[in-house]
Amino acid sequence: MTNLLPDLLFDQSIVSSFTVLEYVPSDLDFLLKLRITLTDQSALFTHERILRGVRNYSFHWQTMDNRAIMRWDNAPHHRQITTFPHHLHDYRSTPETVGDSHNITLTEVLDYISRYLNQPTKP
Repeated sequence: MTNLLPDLLFDQSIVSSFTVLEYVPSDLDFLLKLRITLTDQSALFTHERILRGVRNYSFHWQTMDNRAIMRWDNAPHHRQITTFPHHLHDYRSTPETVGDSHNITLTEVLDYISRYLNQPTKP
């Protein structure tokens, strides 16, 4: 998996650099935490764990001064969300909104951020 990371990340034009914060591969458990610096100097923190076939994830995107922008995760809260446990926190408005998501991947998150950053005018 870590052998594929450079290709996956640098195929994305918005990725400036990345750091592997933690990597635990084994037959029963897989854990990967990354800090990805984007070309606008914002950062995406990823946490993916597969334990006995169950995937838990969090993708937290924040500004260079540590203000949250968005977070996708499947923590088992927000039971009112129709896509429970998959949900999205959007901090771009006050108060934050929590909405539907899906079993999202790192590639999908990077694609979303790329589309957002490349908009002529951002909301």
